[in-house]
Amino acid sequence: MSEALVLAKAPSHLKLDLACGQMPHEGFEGVDLWEGAKHRLDLFRCPWPWEDGSVEELHCSHFIEHIPMEEIEHNGRKKDRLFAFFDECYRILKPGGRMTVFCPNARSNRAFQDPTHRRFIVAETFLYLHKPWRVANKGISTCLQ
Repeated sequence: MSEALVLAKAPSHLKLDLACGQMPHEGFEGVDLWEGAKHRLDLFRCPWPWEDGSVEELHCSHFIEHIPMEEIEHNGRKKDRLFAFFDECYRILKPGGRMTVFCPNARSNRAFQDPTHRRFIVAETFLYLHKPWRVANKGISTCLQ
């Protein structure tokens, strides 16, 4: 009596470069509106097509400063579009996953030289993405869930 061999599903090592433009980061699959991107997607439209906890690593370079300063409906509540973007990042990242974000510092000329920049970000801005900091500061309720 023999049983059929069932192969285990190979672990996913999906790595996405969000808003990659024409040159995805090495080792990452590109996500952008550009026709050449492997995953053609409008990152302002949620939800994204990846399952919860399905992505190993995210890379995002010089995109978040372009996110419009507006509130949208996201997960049943009004939320600033920046937090909706990071909610999606957290949703698709595996537990223990990693995200690298690059953006110009608001204290540099580079932040202001590009007229398409909609936000001016300093290191402390990222505290709003850190749940323990939000709790300690009495729950900035409009932030991430």
